[in-house]
Amino acid sequence: MAINAKNVMNGTYGVIRVDGLEYANISSFEAKVTNTREDLQFSGNLGVDSKLISSAGSGTMTFKKVNSRVLARNLPSIVTGKDFKMVLILTVDDPDGLGKETISITDVWVNDFDLLKFEIGATMDETVTFGFNPTNIVAIDAVVE
Repeated sequence: MAINAKNVMNGTYGVIRVDGLEYANISSFEAKVTNTREDLQFSGNLGVDSKLISSAGSGTMTFKKVNSRVLARNLPSIVTGKDFKMVLILTVDDPDGLGKETISITDVWVNDFDLLKFEIGATMDETVTFGFNPTNIVAIDAVVE
């Protein structure tokens, strides 16, 4: 099947919701799953195979600084010592695409966030890195060809 360039998804149509609240100031988002594998070799066979041992999820969100939402959500866990988890709903719905993709990740934790970062003569960004258990991923909408 030939691919039409207009059908390649455009990240401009990416939307993120944190606990149901849309973050329109998102400028980049990445979530990935890293597998840990163990190499296995068996008697009488020179080939090395691989066994999946575990999987871990991690990611990064970068926002244009328009408010103190990131600080307000994360500071209480540092002050009280009580960890909080969030739900991320991620959607890309390009009108030229072949459909929309929506992913839900529950029990997401924050690893680090920018307390304050600025540069004279430049707009401000803030970055949050996070982790999650990959078994908490649900594909709500998928583009399947």
